[in-house]
Amino acid sequence: MERHRLYIEQVGTRYKISIIGIGVLLGTFLALGPYILMMGNELDPLIKISAISMFGLMLGFIAGLPKLDMKIDIKAVGIGLVAYACIAIIKIMQAPLSIASTAFYVTAAVLEELGFRLGLQRFLERILRNPHIAIIIQSTAFMIYHWLVYPGYEAISVFPLISGLVLGYSLYISKDLTAPLIAHVLNNLI
Repeated sequence: MERHRLYIEQVGTRYKISIIGIGVLLGTFLALGPYILMMGNELDPLIKISAISMFGLMLGFIAGLPKLDMKIDIKAVGIGLVAYACIAIIKIMQAPLSIASTAFYVTAAVLEELGFRLGLQRFLERILRNPHIAIIIQSTAFMIYHWLVYPGYEAISVFPLISGLVLGYSLYISKDLTAPLIAHVLNNLI
């Protein structure tokens, strides 16, 4: 029983975010913030994304804040680049989607990582005590979310599901939010 309790406590606190991940977060918001404020009516989807991300972040706070790691984690960067390569291969096999603006999609990537991986996945791992089930549920929610927020994603439903799995496992393997952040931002940037 004591070993079981120790595992539950560790699940919420074992993830970290390294200096590169912090740089991606801050850099995205600082570089793209002024542009996003000028978007006007195009801001509606970003408001939905922000609301979902805030809900995920609240769940993440319940699971416990990640440890801030002020050193560069090359392993997490490598895992993030490998995850991006996996997502890029899947994306090449699908029909290209129209891209309204790079700033919107890069910001959406950061908000989605905060909500789905930092928040929802960590919360589910803590309450379910099974990271694999948590990743499957999180990626299913990620797919449904894409259907609701982005028109046309219903036709390629497998892409956000597989992307959610790849991003979820990149966080689980690296134990650092930097990995899925790099993969998701590169995917949406390119």
